[in-house]
Amino acid sequence: MQKSRVVAITGGIVAAVAIVVFFAPLIMLPENGDFYQCSEDKCIHHIRIIDSIGYLYLGWGGQLLWPAGYQVVTERVDFESPYAAYPCQNAIIYTNSTGTFYICPHTSEISNVVFSLPAPVYKKVPCTSTYGCARYYGYQEIVPPNLLSEQQKQVVIDKVMNLPEVKLNSGWALDSFIIQPRTDRWTANVQLFLAGIKQLPPSQECGWYGEVEVDLETLEVLESANIPPTSDVKCNSGMPKIELTIDGLKDRYKVGEIIDVSATQKGGGCGMPEIVILDENRQIVLVSQNDAAILCPALERDDWAEFTLSWSPQNNGSPILMNQTGSYTLVAEYGDKRVEQKFMVVE
Repeated sequence: MQKSRVVAITGGIVAAVAIVVFFAPLIMLPENGDFYQCSEDKCIHHIRIIDSIGYLYLGWGGQLLWPAGYQVVTERVDFESPYAAYPCQNAIIYTNSTGTFYICPHTSEISNVVFSLPAPVYKKVPCTSTYGCARYYGYQEIVPPNLLSEQQKQVVIDKVMNLPEVKLNSGWALDSFIIQPRTDRWTANVQLFLAGIKQLPPSQECGWYGEVEVDLETLEVLESANIPPTSDVKCNSGMPKIELTIDGLKDRYKVGEIIDVSATQKGGGCGMPEIVILDENRQIVLVSQNDAAILCPALERDDWAEFTLSWSPQNNGSPILMNQTGSYTLVAEYGDKRVEQKFMVVE
């Protein structure tokens, strides 16, 4: 590391009526200390040392501007710790042809491990915020698509559904399941939906949302919000009735044959249904859902009763096909609605 040291003595004369008063400790001096100033790819480490107790006053009001004298020892430092934000304190940094990455190993031994998961990895990225950044570089979360199996995901969901505070109200349904790293740990944000409860003002829409955050290695509940509901106002009974249907499913398919099927919801607003396939033991073997943004028309409240949205895996570039024979159940889900239909896969 190369360093160059510069010492500068600063003072000031203000172009106004000013009075310098010495030995008048009416206001505490700014603390000695250090700070960093970063630009482009370098940081300058400044060490501030107060060497006078004089004060500079401006005008007749006697407001303190700055100490009359102080030293700034400037040290140019070729390192990036204040220049880049790190996702954890013990980050291991490595670089390859695709960029720079931070590995965050566990800081301590984890007890009561349920799922043994790899250490989270983050990618170093330049800040692109329109509101400015505290650091020139930030980091991007990387979530492996196969971090949890569908069976492990279901274990987490069952854990949340069986929490005492969730069981206070019947009818909770899974709305979303988002995996995300938190420093050196993995968590799941499980959002639930409860139909029939009106949201608090100013929204007052029908349907209540709650969420639970779970540590994915110990299954410890880290925090929860809006569970149980803080509203006891029921939705208007005149709300549109939601219809959910499965279309195009045959009774029998061959191994490897595309299952061209769709799920359609009517009267449920601007949202896509989800398709789930279960095996003979009711274990999830496939989940097909829309991950893209949905553009819906601006409709009057009464018109939503006839509005429909369909999810077709085949039409969206993700066809369903089964590579093993057996008896399966296709489930269409939307909100608290659920319909099922069985089919066979043969040689």
